[in-house]
Amino acid sequence: QPTRRRRHSKEFKETVIRAAMQPNVSIAAVALHYRLNANLLRSWVAAQEERDAAEAARQELNVSPQEFVPLQMQNGVAATHIEIEVRKGAT
Repeated sequence: QPTRRRRHSKEFKETVIRAAMQPNVSIAAVALHYRLNANLLRSWVAAQEERDAAEAARQELNVSPQEFVPLQMQNGVAATHIEIEVRKGAT
């Protein structure tokens, strides 16, 4: 009989990923300890690193709500010409 795919809980994945992301720890050793395929664990770690990088970028680019300016359309008619002014620092 073919073996069925195992499903892992979020808590289990978080624990294993945290263990694999420790300094001087082999992903293969962690995978062996938790009886997982090393390539599967490597993909989990890579996905977590992407999420961490995306969160760091969001934090870095955090724009306060006061900087958002809603645009009002006049008389509900769409404009034929749109101009957008973008400022960055003194530029």
